[in-house]
Amino acid sequence: MIPSRDWSQYLVSDQVLAQSYALVGDFKRSWMKKYIAYLFSYYGHDPRTQCVSTARERAGFIHDTLSSPIPGVIIIAHSYPKIWNRLLASVIPAISAGVEHIYVFLIKNHEEPCPEILTSLELAGVENIFLIDGPETLVSNILKSAMDAALMDLCAKSLMQDILFKSPGKAQKYIRLFFARRPRALIWTENNRAWDYDILKWAHPDMEFTVGGPLAHNAPSGFTTTDAAIQQLLSEQYDLFLGPEDIFRSSMVARGFSPGMEPFWLWPELDRSFFQINRVYWKEIE
Repeated sequence: MIPSRDWSQYLVSDQVLAQSYALVGDFKRSWMKKYIAYLFSYYGHDPRTQCVSTARERAGFIHDTLSSPIPGVIIIAHSYPKIWNRLLASVIPAISAGVEHIYVFLIKNHEEPCPEILTSLELAGVENIFLIDGPETLVSNILKSAMDAALMDLCAKSLMQDILFKSPGKAQKYIRLFFARRPRALIWTENNRAWDYDILKWAHPDMEFTVGGPLAHNAPSGFTTTDAAIQQLLSEQYDLFLGPEDIFRSSMVARGFSPGMEPFWLWPELDRSFFQINRVYWKEIE
């Protein structure tokens, strides 16, 4: 994995983490803690370093399956915008799968590091948070150290994609979790349980919101409202649905949440198996 002595100069200091913690405040930190707890409950926790299962086949052979967590995960994301919830949704399943070393590299831009990103990672127990400039040579050096790691890329414009296969390093697995366009959310309002629009804007700062339903007129500025029927709305593409479960089930949206889960996020394509190395051995029955 990554030699700590080579990267210590980029490590986010305890002072910066403490400043971010104070800037986020008690109320927003409580939302983060609730979200983290839900994610850990959803993914569970498997402390095993290896699992071996044996199956005897009627065809005349036995196969052993050996599964173990990947030793480390390298996550690259931008330090802005405030996509702390999407970053957590990639970190927590790795922790739950028993990955020992998790390294988060935040690519700097013109803004200061997002306090929500730093605070949420710290609350989740991630200690190796690095702030880097992101030139190709630096990213290449990260990849050289990724021989036994999984690589996760959350950058809208990938810094790794063009050089991944040119690097002498070879990652165990690689996945991109991003949107090629501005993500879209559909909010459906039909009863008196109101949505917390302020929290929605805070947790999904780059999201394009469309609000429909009988109470759509209650949405504040910054949210597009519509009187279109739900069938018409569901014919369009959305990345997030906020509304009743029966409507969600009739849609093709990948993730949906009810009121009370406004800042939540999930990557349905990620599960603990992504963070495991599986090896299979076959032998004939003598």
